[in-house]
Amino acid sequence: MSTRSETIKISTPEGDQPSSFFLAFLSRPPQGSGPGLIFITENLNINQEIEKEAIALSEEGYVVLVPDLSLFSSDNKYMIICIERAIHRLTSVPERIGKMGIVGRGKGGDIAIQLMSKASHDQQNPCLIDCGVAYYPTMFEDHVSDLMKIRVPFVIHIPADEKSNVATFIDQIKQSSSNGLVDIFKYERMSYGFAAPENQNSAEINGITRMAFTRSLNILRKVLGPYFDLSALWDKHIEYEFETKNVQMTMSTMTNEAYVNHVPTMAGAVGQKQIAQFCKSLYFILIEFLINFILY
Repeated sequence: MSTRSETIKISTPEGDQPSSFFLAFLSRPPQGSGPGLIFITENLNINQEIEKEAIALSEEGYVVLVPDLSLFSSDNKYMIICIERAIHRLTSVPERIGKMGIVGRGKGGDIAIQLMSKASHDQQNPCLIDCGVAYYPTMFEDHVSDLMKIRVPFVIHIPADEKSNVATFIDQIKQSSSNGLVDIFKYERMSYGFAAPENQNSAEINGITRMAFTRSLNILRKVLGPYFDLSALWDKHIEYEFETKNVQMTMSTMTNEAYVNHVPTMAGAVGQKQIAQFCKSLYFILIEFLINFILY
């Protein structure tokens, strides 16, 4: 099974705006349905790399909606209204089942924090988002009071350097927040935008990005699901790879961005295509070599 993706239109509220609609990229998970996830990027836009990220998130089991808010970037209040429109649009997607979350990076992180703070105290419009993640919000210092108002689990990833006052604000939030729902992770030697695809130019940055993604996925899984039977999936993977030796079925148990590292021989592959080739031509040769090496 594979993800299903498309670009949709979402109508904007009436008013003096440059467009009567904004675009959004919608990606559905391989299993067909799952919890909803709003994803807002640093530049509030959509491009090919961002679409790949959305698809990767949907492979984790989520119905992902990425709104393009770049036309409205100068009007923060209007962007919040548009995000609320996007959330309501996501609730109407038939494949969206269960709870919903939001992930924002940079300016998208600012919007996520403001939205969650506003929704937590709006009695007339109950919050439809059950958890959130913000990467390096651009106005972190200005969000201290907003973060104290959030009433759902929320994770923030903050880069920190010697000139940063982030530690002071983190302590202030932890001391003032009585609900314990906001977790803040600080990353030394990282800077704004470290998780963006175009910045994955070193092993250190890539490793930190993967760590932040795992932490984000932990809160999403805990609050939203979906809940996979990893033991059963692993059993199937072993069956297809070693018993039936069916490469196609083996690949069906892995994500598109899976990777294999065969440590004893320092061989491996990344991605479905390379791993399939690895399984067909190299892997069993390496296993036979190791068996012969150990026995003889």
